[in-house]
Amino acid sequence: MVKGDVIFCATGVTDGDLTKGVKDLGNEFEVTTFALHKSKKINKIIRNIYNK
Repeated sequence: MVKGDVIFCATGVTDGDLTKGVKDLGNEFEVTTFALHKSKKINKIIRNIYNK
C-alpha cells in the first residue's frame, strides 16, 4: 500500500486495539502510544506519564 519508509504513531484517547486510553491518576495522566517504523523494524508501545 505504501512505498518507501513508513513511520506511524497513534496515541490512544479511549481504549482500543492498539493502545489504552488516557488514564487519570490523580495529579498525573498516563498516556499510551503505539509507534511503528518500517525501515528500522521498530514496533513499540510507549507509556508516558504527564503532570496535570
